[in-house]
Amino acid sequence: MIEYNISVCFADEAPITESIEQLIREACEEANGRTNAIRKGRRFLYKGLIDDTHFHLTLLSDSEVIPSRALSAFTRSILDIDTNNVIRPHIVRNSFFQLKEISPSVTIKTTTITPVALLQTLTDIIFGQDKMSSVNKSLAKDTYEIIEKEIIEYLNKKSII
Repeated sequence: MIEYNISVCFADEAPITESIEQLIREACEEANGRTNAIRKGRRFLYKGLIDDTHFHLTLLSDSEVIPSRALSAFTRSILDIDTNNVIRPHIVRNSFFQLKEISPSVTIKTTTITPVALLQTLTDIIFGQDKMSSVNKSLAKDTYEIIEKEIIEYLNKKSII
């Protein structure tokens, strides 16, 4: 998993009000629930305000991305839930946000996993390959073969005992 920490502000650098901050939180959840985000292993986390015009957004991704391109999913989500047109006045020349990386991207290594997350991952490896990129699909197939060998070995050992 790769972590991108980005500073985001409106294209017109308008102050972020409490209602806009709430929209940002909701947009993160909306974007995280979209099929494309789930399929590509991407997740947005709202980390809070940096100052009155900038907020800290963390993007987690299973693969390397260009954060400004990945932010388009967040932008679509915030526009979808902005029923009171709070965001639209801040659009400048079809640009919604300005962003810059706060720190270099970091690769996060997984060291533990819950039983539920393990089962979800196994299900994705076995049944979710059609929704994966070609790189992840190849990795899933290789991992499936390793798991299959381990399970067969387990079953054979279990029947002996």
